[in-house]
Amino acid sequence: MANFLSKDKLIFILSFVGAQLITFLALPLITRLYTPELFGAYSYNLAIISILGYLSCFRLNLMLQIEINEIQLEKRVGQCYFLTIVISIILLILGFVIFGLSSIMLIYAISILLLGMYEIHIDYYSSKLEYKKIAKMNMIRTISVVLSQLVLYSFEDGLIYGFFIGLVISQLFVFSSEKFKFKKIYFPDRYKIKFMCKNTFITIVNFIGSSAPLIVINYFTTTQMLGVYSLADKLLISLFVMVNNIFSRFIFNDLKEKDIITVFKKWFCILTIFFSIILLIVFLIPNSVFSLVFGKGWDEALGLMRCLMPWFGLQLFMILINCLYVKEKKEEQLIVIEVVKNITRILSIVILVCFPVSIEDVVFISSVIPVIFVWIVFYLGIKNENLFLQK
Repeated sequence: MANFLSKDKLIFILSFVGAQLITFLALPLITRLYTPELFGAYSYNLAIISILGYLSCFRLNLMLQIEINEIQLEKRVGQCYFLTIVISIILLILGFVIFGLSSIMLIYAISILLLGMYEIHIDYYSSKLEYKKIAKMNMIRTISVVLSQLVLYSFEDGLIYGFFIGLVISQLFVFSSEKFKFKKIYFPDRYKIKFMCKNTFITIVNFIGSSAPLIVINYFTTTQMLGVYSLADKLLISLFVMVNNIFSRFIFNDLKEKDIITVFKKWFCILTIFFSIILLIVFLIPNSVFSLVFGKGWDEALGLMRCLMPWFGLQLFMILINCLYVKEKKEEQLIVIEVVKNITRILSIVILVCFPVSIEDVVFISSVIPVIFVWIVFYLGIKNENLFLQK
């Protein structure tokens, strides 16, 4: 328990919670300075930049966490840098060829590069147990992004400019404190390529369920409604990330001291109570209060938040399922559940937008369907695969 609550790890957890809290509290200011149309365009661009940034080195950065030798660690960082730079240059060239020369396209490419490096540095510091540096980098980025977006509100693309500035400042912090020494960069061997393919696939699957819906909805609704949906989605994501960073670590801590069945029952009850409280709050908030906080033109976001609650609840319970499967070393079954969860959601949205239904119906139905399929798959796994809930 002492190790679980060591000072560095506690700072690490609190930094991520604090970063999401800052983002959460800044949203009422952002929504008063930017229109739903501008917020929707920003969310759409951010979804594309995020997936390309996370995949810029094909998730080889995750292998940094299992490197023990310092020389091997720096060699792996060099490989990650090389892949990220090459992919960013290729995307920049493709962007110029397809869309032409523009400042936004340049920011796109550099943001993908910097976001890729941001992920590399998180895993690099994590492998060296330097949690304070991760905490500093994360907080510097969050505060820089929020402040820049507030200052640049007079620009049409102020939101994306602010995101870019935050990335630049956070990576300047890294390079001012680290001196990487790359002697020779080797191309990843067969085992590393297999590792990269597997984790790239997992990342794409997660993207399909999280960011892809926003991209799909963009083509079937107005930019104004996309911005409203983005706000609803952002509020719930910020809340989820905060509780995920706390709950998952306490669940893993319980798994060290108690049997799995006891842990499952305990945390199923805790998560159910927590979800019920959030559900009540979201449904009891009057539209007038929501508009007072976020400004006029955003009140429809509350209705969309209510429609997203089944998906939010599923994400909450996936915290527990993730921890249990990882503990039992059954990651393959976990991947199956993630595939079912995310594919059913995006397919539901793609099918529903082809019919004359409202955006609220699309969001609600596509939030319910994954819940049904995930619990069916989870139950069949327990029943047929002799998983952890069987004595």
